[in-house]
Amino acid sequence: MVAQRIDTLKTAHVSLLKEVLLTDDKLSDWTIGASVLNLDSTLERYQGQDLASLLSQETHVRIRNYGALSSSSIRGAGAAHTQVVWNGLFLNSPMNGLYDLSLMPLFFIQNVQIQSGGLGSLLGSGSIGGSIHLNQNLTFNQGNHLQLQSAFSSYANRSYGVKAHIGKTKTLFDVAFYQQQSKNNFLYTDPYTETLKNLAHANQSRSALQTSISKKLSTSVRADFIYFYQETARLIPPTLFESQSTAVQDDTSHRLLFKTQLAKDKFQWNTQTSYTSDKLLFVDSLKDINAKHFSEQFGFNQSFQFKTDAFNRFRFEHTVNYQIVNSKSILTDCTKEIRYAFGGNYHKTLSKFTAVLFSARQEINANVWSPFLPSFAFKYTENKFADVAFSIGRSYRQPTWNDRYWNPGGNPNLKPEDGVMANLSINKSFIFMRLDHRIKLSAYFGRITDWIIWLPEIAYWVPQNIGLVAQKGLEFQSNHSYGTPVGIFTYSNLSSLQLAENINQRVTGDDAVGKQLIYVPLFQLNETLNFKTNSWDFYLTHHFESIRYTTEDHSSYLPAYHTLSVGFQKNFKWKTTQFKLGVDLDNVTNTNFQLVQGRPMPRRILNVNFNYFL
Repeated sequence: MVAQRIDTLKTAHVSLLKEVLLTDDKLSDWTIGASVLNLDSTLERYQGQDLASLLSQETHVRIRNYGALSSSSIRGAGAAHTQVVWNGLFLNSPMNGLYDLSLMPLFFIQNVQIQSGGLGSLLGSGSIGGSIHLNQNLTFNQGNHLQLQSAFSSYANRSYGVKAHIGKTKTLFDVAFYQQQSKNNFLYTDPYTETLKNLAHANQSRSALQTSISKKLSTSVRADFIYFYQETARLIPPTLFESQSTAVQDDTSHRLLFKTQLAKDKFQWNTQTSYTSDKLLFVDSLKDINAKHFSEQFGFNQSFQFKTDAFNRFRFEHTVNYQIVNSKSILTDCTKEIRYAFGGNYHKTLSKFTAVLFSARQEINANVWSPFLPSFAFKYTENKFADVAFSIGRSYRQPTWNDRYWNPGGNPNLKPEDGVMANLSINKSFIFMRLDHRIKLSAYFGRITDWIIWLPEIAYWVPQNIGLVAQKGLEFQSNHSYGTPVGIFTYSNLSSLQLAENINQRVTGDDAVGKQLIYVPLFQLNETLNFKTNSWDFYLTHHFESIRYTTEDHSSYLPAYHTLSVGFQKNFKWKTTQFKLGVDLDNVTNTNFQLVQGRPMPRRILNVNFNYFL
């Protein structure tokens, strides 16, 4: 919530020579007016769970669960409009533009930041709705540590993890292994018989390895090598409208990163060389589907940033990305593509309280120039009133390989989706009646033109550039804390009012004009009541979503729902060994709800989490 955030608006006097962690410097140092939420302090509660679980309970992000898969929506934009960034590397699939949030174990992550609103001038294609940033915090001279983790949940859900860290003055080694298995056969209410049933054909198995080596080559140069491997096997359960399912999906991915940094005086040079490969196998004997999709990406990125004086900072960026796809469903003679990007930023400190930021980016995809992406931001941080920030910028999304060449239906003549969004935020911290109050209100307005929509033709569906979507809304964050001799009481509120409407008549008599987009709730609320001492942490969380329409003419919808969760964490320490026990009960009231029509969600779930630190 607000108390957990890193205030990225106050970066006018950041030194280029600060101790640099392995995080996304673009988000932390080169954004003004962007809505950024930091979730570091809540990560411990979700150990043993995936990224989708964290985002659904602690953020404005709207999660859509498709049985075994999870996607996201920020400010009413689509799942492909959210960039997922891991240590500076984009995880979105080049084939469909998506990233399955259920694939990322939180055991590997130390820093999570959610950025809402278009940020195309920094992140490029795909960041129309927002971005999710996942980072490791790799710092030198932190000693040697070993962490063992195990978690047990209802419905035979088990996870195990081990993490070793060796940190010396100039060398750092980190390795982590994680495994999770689940029958996932939770109880749900059959809408036709009103009886309780166990979800069938829903087993899941996941294994992942992450390792990194960092080296200080001198007082001003460091190098980092990171490798991430993951394999997942999932049975896709039937929907409520199906009697059975035989669908199986296997995912395998490799991600390699080599990063260097030179920081000297007022100058900093960063490079990132990357390789990723993703393989997806989907088999469904009932529907006679046996599909294999394979993609590879080679990337190189470098950025230069420097200060001419205390009031002027500059940054320039260059990126090359080479993509290869291999799938029988992709119909084109050319399955390889090179993409270039060039960007620049200028930060000007006008006074002690005022600064402006100008940014621009140009991308070239397969020799075709993308829309030019400028942005402007302004901030005023005079604390007697409030911190005020404003930003406006253009974003876009390049059509994916599937959009252009899927067989059947791909449309190679599609234009990029084009978005513009303005964001205004007011941030105020004060003490009143012995309570520490931190409040932030954000308002935004934007439009996305040439929205790509798949529409039915005579025999199959075809994507077309005929959507025009208006985005507008309010986001409210507040944190109120009261300190006592025994502990701190805190109430946090994270609520949003979002309108995402189609305002273009795509076909004659289009019933969707002027109506809220499907699966986008008008109102969403997350609130937490917390009491924390030196060794205890008790919490009660409440989540609410208003109705979500499942058809564009609003003839069908999912009803509004509430969920309530309670839990605690207890820290134990004996000599140099620490032990942490966490217990929580999700969906205490046994609420029957769906995030996607036909896909039931679990009823009451008990989670027990153990962590040993040696």
